[in-house]
Amino acid sequence: MSRTLQELRKITLHFAKSSFVIALGLLLVSTLSWSQTVETTHFEHSKIQLRTVCDGKYGGSSCSIFSIDGKAKKELISFPFAPSEIKFDSGVFVVVFPCGTECSATYFYSPSKGIGGPFPLVTSYDLKKGLALSLSRNPLPIFNIYAAHGEKTVFAVKIDAEASRNLTDIVKKAELKDGKITVTYVDPRGRERTVVQSVGK
Repeated sequence: MSRTLQELRKITLHFAKSSFVIALGLLLVSTLSWSQTVETTHFEHSKIQLRTVCDGKYGGSSCSIFSIDGKAKKELISFPFAPSEIKFDSGVFVVVFPCGTECSATYFYSPSKGIGGPFPLVTSYDLKKGLALSLSRNPLPIFNIYAAHGEKTVFAVKIDAEASRNLTDIVKKAELKDGKITVTYVDPRGRERTVVQSVGK
């Protein structure tokens, strides 16, 4: 066998090995850069459950939440990342997404009434009356929890606060209960004040 032929075979073998290593590396990278996570709720008193499916690609993610009723599946929400919490109370699912420091987006889903949201910085809600209290601005808005995003508030409570202050820093308590709103906060003079109002009055 000539020296040239031997060298040619060595080069060919080296190229084949290199190609295999490169292909294996690309397969590994593509596998690592795409992953899917699936989580399903297991609330004892609900035949309907919520399933979160997140696809991660190239450092990013995309999540969808589905209602699952036996074999029936319906997409409810699409969001860049997974919810931080899903609760179930009085026949209503409450889905909370974090979206940064002092921020959140809350959705409400009732199989009979549908879905509402996202609502920002929800601190309290009354599922029986279908209302949610938010610290997103002053006056503090109260939303209809089944309203679409951008829906006007049904009621609002004004507090004595500087426009430049972050409400989450000065509000100590904000509760919506039994048709009444109770807000305890620190006013611009550093005094703690409490406002109590009935919804609609």
